[in-house]
Amino acid sequence: GPREQPVNTWVIETTGSFRSERLFLLVEINERAPKQTQYFRASEIYVKGADDMEQEELENLLDEEHFRIIGQNQSSEEYIVQLRDFSPNGLSQSIEMFESLPMVKQVRMSPWVPVSKR
Repeated sequence: GPREQPVNTWVIETTGSFRSERLFLLVEINERAPKQTQYFRASEIYVKGADDMEQEELENLLDEEHFRIIGQNQSSEEYIVQLRDFSPNGLSQSIEMFESLPMVKQVRMSPWVPVSKR
């Protein structure tokens, strides 16, 4: 059925802190409340495994053509997974795929906060 809140979703390219740093952002614009626009890093997601899950166990399940574990957040113990396909559709398919894995507890996108120009 129709969604309660119409949302426009885009992936845009911008630069990071360094000029050479390419940053891809997923932008979700809520048409009814544009001020609630959300930004996420498009090329990576955070994956939290079950307590006994090893990084190798997750890596063995991943197609290295599409996914690469690039680190782990020490405080939250989430793996940072880089995505090759970070189109809006590719992102939602990747999230669904990770959520379907029995040893994965949680999957989330990495929020990004724009630096306001002064």
